[in-house]
Amino acid sequence: MRVLHLADVHLGYRAYSRVTQYGINQREADVFQTFERALELMRGLDPDLILLAGDLFHTVRPSNLVIHNTFRRLAKLVEATRCPIVMVAGNHESPRSSEVGCILRLFTNLPRVYVEDAKCQPLRIPEANATVYCVPHRGLESLGQVVMEPDPASKYNILMLHGTLDGIETGWYDTYVVPRRVVRSDGWDYVACGHYHKHVQVESRAFYSGSLEYTSPRFWAELDLPKGFVEYNLDERAKVRFHQVQSPRLFEHLGTIDASGLSAAEVNEAIAARLAKPKDGLKDKVVRLVVEAISPAAKADLDHKLIREARLQALHLDLDLITARRAEGRDGERREGDGQSRTLEHEWESFVEERSIPNGVDRARLREMGLSYLAQAQEELDAAETA
Repeated sequence: MRVLHLADVHLGYRAYSRVTQYGINQREADVFQTFERALELMRGLDPDLILLAGDLFHTVRPSNLVIHNTFRRLAKLVEATRCPIVMVAGNHESPRSSEVGCILRLFTNLPRVYVEDAKCQPLRIPEANATVYCVPHRGLESLGQVVMEPDPASKYNILMLHGTLDGIETGWYDTYVVPRRVVRSDGWDYVACGHYHKHVQVESRAFYSGSLEYTSPRFWAELDLPKGFVEYNLDERAKVRFHQVQSPRLFEHLGTIDASGLSAAEVNEAIAARLAKPKDGLKDKVVRLVVEAISPAAKADLDHKLIREARLQALHLDLDLITARRAEGRDGERREGDGQSRTLEHEWESFVEERSIPNGVDRARLREMGLSYLAQAQEELDAAETA
């Protein structure tokens, strides 16, 4: 009995302002291409059961194009593998109101596809002689009120949940933390977890598959980790394999420049050297460069032509400028659980790139306007401190 475990695909994810020749957000197209690569690998593995542990979609209401393309691809997967697929809903695709239907329900129109989007409950999968106890994200709030037990009538018992286990790095959006005892029962032949974007084994038979692509706010901390899905043999528990799926997009972190004591000319020279470092250039890459402890004077005198040219080459340049005052931590700068800084500028850029905006609004211009206002506010604060 071979199970394939996939989670956190985030179809419909959008970032940055570049679009394809068909008018589709470039990162949205990247994520879908990675999903197609994963499905192709899955078809070749001839599995007995496929588990999708939440956040197949990035939003509660994906676009019609995303829904249509996803339905077609999953229909082909069901036809090719002839095996059942079990899905639980994650936080991204779960409506806040229980009266609003979940988009995953659409896939129950396909043969051998089972979905649970609201309650903690077991689903009997007769084709696999298995029971999958489903814990969707919305069901986490009632987790302590239900008794989760393996089904003695099934040969195989699997627990699948979308949430954060105790001891796993949490995010600001985590309302419920799942106790480790939930996944430690010997009665579970496998535990498939979703929500945490890093692939990790959490107990002897429990895994987070991790996200399929780089879609989280803190994805720069994930660059050294593989993305893909888990293959697990329920009859031979030692046989576990992670199948890596390569993103079509190249990501490059150019490191951190310590700008303390440097003049504007020296900072510009250091930035130029880092931007020229990749042998194959910046073209179409997602690039990050951090400049720490930069003085307000140096920040005001940056070589904007150099930066603008780099941004035109790259799909996206994340230039994170941290002033000397912020580097000392006096401005309430938020740091992620992995230690990655999240300045107000960074938060604004992420907000603008990931949100839908009205027709006719230039996303790039909106981003630059916001950054200029933040820079102006920072200059006023710095001036007030030195007065």
